[in-house]
Amino acid sequence: MTDTIYAPPVVPLPEGVQDLTGQVHFDYGRNIIGQGGMSDVIRGELNGYIVAVKIIRYIDPDQIAAYQRRADRELTVWRGLNHPNILRLIGVVNWNNYNTRPGLVSIIVPGKVLSYVRNRRLADKHAILIGMAHGLNYLHSQGVIHGDLKPPNVLVDECGIPKICDFGLSRILDSDEFITRTTHRGTIPYIAPEILRTVEESDKVNPLELNTLQSDMYAFGLTAGAVGVILVIPLFHAFLM
Repeated sequence: MTDTIYAPPVVPLPEGVQDLTGQVHFDYGRNIIGQGGMSDVIRGELNGYIVAVKIIRYIDPDQIAAYQRRADRELTVWRGLNHPNILRLIGVVNWNNYNTRPGLVSIIVPGKVLSYVRNRRLADKHAILIGMAHGLNYLHSQGVIHGDLKPPNVLVDECGIPKICDFGLSRILDSDEFITRTTHRGTIPYIAPEILRTVEESDKVNPLELNTLQSDMYAFGLTAGAVGVILVIPLFHAFLM
């Protein structure tokens, strides 16, 4: 594996977050294992173990500050979470002098939920749904609204344990510190109708402020339906028919 040229350690870090700069080795250009709308996930190595490194992808150079706020928000929310059904954050790395884009290091989980449950027994699907419910219940008990719950944001490990991931649109209830402005709403088929209506009526509304425990439950219901049914066509296309 090609070593990455590392920048100085990330400072300051939130309490409880480990600086793994120089300890995690990865090659951004050759080891991408996943891509989302705003980030890439790279396979890395830490002390002989395979890990995942998530890095916010720059789309618009003029929006660097916005990308930094998103990374900060995700790091701040994610660092305090500890539950079997939540993907665990291990630490962060600073790389190639991109001080505004720390890499978020987590355990690596091999599969996404829809791929895992396909052709599985009904009992296995029920276990997945129960695990997802436990994970979301834990988030809400910690005052965290996920904000973008959908099948791609639920991973399943080799033991069949689901783990909710991707806290880039999450926020902590009753804390203005984490409600930074964003134009990213989430994934349309999984957004509660009242949020879509409000955002469409006014471009001055911050979508993060509209997410609630109830909108998370709406997204959970649709995600659970996709897991239990495994639609033949993608859910988004079903909404258009």
